[in-house]
Amino acid sequence: MSELKDNIQHFYFIAGIKSVSYKDQDPANIIASNLMTRLHDLLFESGYVGKDLEKLLVRIMFCLFAEDTDIFNRGTFTQFIENKTLDDGSNVGCSLVHLFDILNTKPIHRQKSLDEDMMAFPYVNGALFADFMRIPAFNAVMRQALLDCCYFDWTKISPALFGSLFQTAMLSKEQREQGAHYTSEYNILKTIHPLFLDDLKSEFDKIKASKSTKRHNQLLEFHNKISELTFFDPACGCGNFLILAFREMRDLEIQVLEEIYPKSTRQDVLDVGILTKVTVSQFYGIEIAEFPAKIAERRPVL
Repeated sequence: MSELKDNIQHFYFIAGIKSVSYKDQDPANIIASNLMTRLHDLLFESGYVGKDLEKLLVRIMFCLFAEDTDIFNRGTFTQFIENKTLDDGSNVGCSLVHLFDILNTKPIHRQKSLDEDMMAFPYVNGALFADFMRIPAFNAVMRQALLDCCYFDWTKISPALFGSLFQTAMLSKEQREQGAHYTSEYNILKTIHPLFLDDLKSEFDKIKASKSTKRHNQLLEFHNKISELTFFDPACGCGNFLILAFREMRDLEIQVLEEIYPKSTRQDVLDVGILTKVTVSQFYGIEIAEFPAKIAERRPVL
């Protein structure tokens, strides 16, 4: 009996409480965060600060994600840094600004004198590369820090953590030493599950287990219900809570669709996008800081 208080979780089922496990922080996230933080610190210490530093880092992070997730041709950004910039880093800044201008320009409007490697980069809409920024002055150490980021495998990082990594990199050394950090996926899931996901999943499970002749209509009604919910984060930062909430709601919707459309009827559906109703337009946020709000607006969803 003396050990009961330390093992009470084993009796949660009596009160109808389900045990839920959440994936903890992936070591790859820590490595990626440290790589971006080092690049940030080197640039910051050189005097490249403020909004220009924010723009530079978020654009670099996008390029790192893009080349490892096939938005760009595989390895094109890394090869650009390796082959188009000097070892001493002296032309890295102007080369990056030139690349950002290309990414902000539709191919039909680009100069015909650009080489094939530069023309291979796609146009990126959403105004991520539109705003003016000062040309950063790199040196050999900064260039190597950027290459270290390039050599990391960014497919290990969920796009849902894009904003989290940026927020961590932008923290000052003092904030990091005092324990300031972003809210991890682990903690976000611990929040949104009891807040609304657990109840929705419980309702869905009851409908799914039903033997009633009204089961199909109940599934349709539940699908409509989740597509009409509104989610709001009054201090959204880079949108981490919102993007994970959207991911979990879309996953729930897929489970609902699998019940509504049995395998025997799925061959009649050519595009599942026609059936989905949960959209990003259901998710809203307010953020007082300008740049995190821009990241929340422009970041990839999934």
